[in-house]
Amino acid sequence: MQQKGLSSVAWLTPIRASTCSDGCQQFTEMGKSESDAANGIEPNLSLAERTCTTRYTEVVRVEFPVFEFSLPFDWEIVKDDVKEAGDLFETISARGSSGVEVTYSDLSPSVGGVRNSSIRALVERAADSSFEPGVLQGEDWSSLGKFMVAKVTLQAWCHKGSMDCDTGELGQYYAVLPVSMEGEREFNSAFPDVFLGFKYPRLISFYCEVPEGGLSTADENAVVSILSSFKEV
Repeated sequence: MQQKGLSSVAWLTPIRASTCSDGCQQFTEMGKSESDAANGIEPNLSLAERTCTTRYTEVVRVEFPVFEFSLPFDWEIVKDDVKEAGDLFETISARGSSGVEVTYSDLSPSVGGVRNSSIRALVERAADSSFEPGVLQGEDWSSLGKFMVAKVTLQAWCHKGSMDCDTGELGQYYAVLPVSMEGEREFNSAFPDVFLGFKYPRLISFYCEVPEGGLSTADENAVVSILSSFKEV
């Protein structure tokens, strides 16, 4: 399988590859970028890694981007749904041994226009991303620019039809987002699949919701490494 160009995040360095029971590819070593090192991010150095691929194109047999990401071998796929019609076309959830999950979502762009809440958040760059937007069905998406793994901290949550806003510790996420999103932002949806999504050409999101109490150092490193590895095939 031919890879597209990568950003400064190091990709898996295959030493020995085999096929896992769930169809993912297993590898034995993973690299680390200078940028991640500068940000204090250590990749998850499990004894084995594997690459998992989205399946919408394979199942529905229509032209659409195929994405892949790497998982530590001790993480498992707990959800992998593909639908031909509706608003949600594909969902993949992977879970680590501690219960932390990452989620890939492929939504209809129309869902992003539903305004049910207004959320103010601080978007900070945590690491580089391997994702590079390209040309899809004759349309150039490179104007999206460079991507990052972002830490998204919710600061205020205003409910539809109300002037009151909840503030305080409202939640935190790690997500793959354009670098242009860095800074204070306002989102018009309460659903992370929507407000953490980017249009390409549907609404694509790949994120981790930080559990109450936060992430351990090991879990944070694993999550950032997984999100960093997300790219188009």
